[in-house]
Amino acid sequence: YISLPTGIVSKINNFTIASWVYLNAAQTWARIFDFGSGTSTYMFFTPRDGNGVARFGMLLGTTLIHIDAPSPLPTGRWTHAAVTLSGNVVSIYFNGSLVAWGNASITPSQLGSTTRNWIGRSQYPADPYLNGIVDDFRIYQQALTTDQILTIALQPNFILPFDETSGNNTADISGNNNNGTIINNGAFVPGVYNNAIKLDGVSSYVNLPAGIISNASDFTISSWVNLNNTGNWTRLFDFGFGTGKWMYFVPSTNTDVASFSIYNGKNQYTLSGTAPLPSNRWVHVAVTRQGTTVTLYINGQVVVTSWFVSISPDSLNASGLTAQNCIGRSQLSTDPYLHGTVDDFRFYYYALNQS
Repeated sequence: YISLPTGIVSKINNFTIASWVYLNAAQTWARIFDFGSGTSTYMFFTPRDGNGVARFGMLLGTTLIHIDAPSPLPTGRWTHAAVTLSGNVVSIYFNGSLVAWGNASITPSQLGSTTRNWIGRSQYPADPYLNGIVDDFRIYQQALTTDQILTIALQPNFILPFDETSGNNTADISGNNNNGTIINNGAFVPGVYNNAIKLDGVSSYVNLPAGIISNASDFTISSWVNLNNTGNWTRLFDFGFGTGKWMYFVPSTNTDVASFSIYNGKNQYTLSGTAPLPSNRWVHVAVTRQGTTVTLYINGQVVVTSWFVSISPDSLNASGLTAQNCIGRSQLSTDPYLHGTVDDFRFYYYALNQS
């Protein structure tokens, strides 16, 4: 667990507490946070209470308030959770959406200078410690608006705008430092937004860090691409571990359709459109996964959806194999390199909706 300083909420009335959470297990009464001074004074958020739903609660002496969400936080995927207090109204948000609200007669400042302020641990010794991953934990001394919380929740894993003018490095502007390396003479040229990266179809591609899909269950991958030629089996992206495990998007297969595919060494799922991506024009491509539902979008329109894709990117992690995460290059050495220009390549740990 993580211990925070004494009195961390002692001067707070209105507030927002927000965090990304990846739960490994469905635990009852584990805590994302619990700020208090023992079992008679505290405020907490649990992903799953005794009734099987997420709960925010506060206790001061004999005064108890709690607000229940309609569901628990899910396991096996990243979820953004936020709690706000504005006046006497508590609101709970999952992934930027308001899911529950209620009245509160206690403020954090009334709890005093709390001494046991923990992430991942409860005031109650019998409650389990959190089994999961916590990222970007924030406390604000104000209640953020719904739009402000949505902005936090929509933070991507990485964004590569390719806005450089020269060199072999391209910066991730998300703040997560997932920078790309340009291999074999890619060139920066005008794109949809400022610059883009032009790949020569011979040997140039963009190499990405090894761990970018390690914690991705739900996801969105999106990009603009302008193809010089369609070329069967070239890759917009190919993330994986050689020919044993991978996920990719190809502008055209040998049957002349754009296609997304994911393979875990045993099973393969493929979603294909009805035509290849066009060449010599900018096209926006996006692939999303939520639960077992995968959707392929071209220029913002749904091309194909499958509701039964049980493989997630994080399940591709392979011990002893070298990760190969590339834009413009295939895991298979016999496939051609992408000949075209790529702009605004993005990866989110959740599924964006169509809008």
